[in-house]
Amino acid sequence: MNLLPRFSTSSASSGQPPVNRVDKILSHIDPANQSGLEIGALCRPIVAPERGPVRYVDHMDTAGLRGKYAVDPNVDVDKIVDVSFVWGEHTLPEAVGDERFDYVVASHVIEHVPDTVGWLREIAAVLKPGGILSLAIPDKRFTFDARRENTTFAALIESHLLGRRHPGFREVLDHFDSVVAVPGQVTAQTLWRDNPDPHHVPHAHPGIIDRLGEDGLRHYFNLVNGGLYMDVHVHVFTPDSLMRILARLACVGMLNFRVAHFFPTAQDDMEFFVSLERLPDGLSSEQRQEDILKSLPEGFGHAQV
Repeated sequence: MNLLPRFSTSSASSGQPPVNRVDKILSHIDPANQSGLEIGALCRPIVAPERGPVRYVDHMDTAGLRGKYAVDPNVDVDKIVDVSFVWGEHTLPEAVGDERFDYVVASHVIEHVPDTVGWLREIAAVLKPGGILSLAIPDKRFTFDARRENTTFAALIESHLLGRRHPGFREVLDHFDSVVAVPGQVTAQTLWRDNPDPHHVPHAHPGIIDRLGEDGLRHYFNLVNGGLYMDVHVHVFTPDSLMRILARLACVGMLNFRVAHFFPTAQDDMEFFVSLERLPDGLSSEQRQEDILKSLPEGFGHAQV
């Protein structure tokens, strides 16, 4: 089986360099002729219904989302997509049933997922062999996560083995304790140009944790551990840190995707793009590991893990 790595920066459909984020996300996807699934599209889908056969999945149905975001000025509730599948306490295969898709798109979703390993496995289960999972991911260095430490391989494995479906108190606290004023007082372009110490970037909510005190922290600890869902960036990544995690997951046999395309964070931007290709059925663990490691960008293969 000849499965060669693909790392050109050209669009699969046109042969020309992608010029915008949608081109990058769809670099290995043909919406007009493939069946797709988009996760968390809300009111701004990457693949609109008129582009081809696409279904939408979210953590609530359409009515629930419209109610949740009714007073949010950043969400046009009239444009919220029609949700086909609700994915939350149940697995994605349970939600979609027997349907299988040529591609899945998730823009700024993976960082919200408590169990990244389980999330990737559930998506692999609803993709056809060779299907594409296309991810747009915020680069924490140029976002409000700039002060936070990169998520580690150990943290992802622990979250998976615990079967977590909600953000933990540690991640919730880390968010509010570290969140900086990006965008707002500081832009991604400023972080690129001036390369400041992240700890010198203004805090978005100065003093918020100090005002809580021990009693307040204990109160929220009990609420989160009791099931309160606080939507934060559970995990944070850079292009390098994610590639190293994928390499480690490959080596322990916990990944069923190879890297089909990789666009690192562009100058003055705050996100990067990864297209993952579901591996064929029937590969041995050794074949799967070798194929994944060969597909990684230079410097992230065997010698780095």
